Amino acid sequence: MNRVAFVVAAAVVLALPVTASADRADDEVRARGACSPGRTAELRVRADDGELRVELRVVSRRSGEAWSVILVHERRIVTRTRATTQGSSRSFRLRRWLPDLYGRDTVVARATGPGGASCRASATL
Repeated sequence: MNRVAFVVAAAVVLALPVTASADRADDEVRARGACSPGRTAELRVRADDGELRVELRVVSRRSGEAWSVILVHERRIVTRTRATTQGSSRSFRLRRWLPDLYGRDTVVARATGPGGASCRASATL
């Protein structure tokens, strides 16, 4: 009888969902993008209090270039927008807050600029 009770108790414990107790507030991933010649990109993803802070920075050849940007979180498009490089840095920044889903989160950014220039960066946190 004790053996049956032990097996049942073990099965119940193993069937319970495992909850992560790790604090992800300090987690951050930076990824360099693959870009056309003369361009660079960096994608930063940071976990902060149940949300992901996502920042994409693209540096191009000149100021005033218009870029189309798509941001994908877990295979779903979450942002589709346009950005323009500005100032002497010849760059633009795109910042978004996304929900921090259970488990690992993958964020992919793709930017397409003038003359077919492009950048793609991916980060998993």
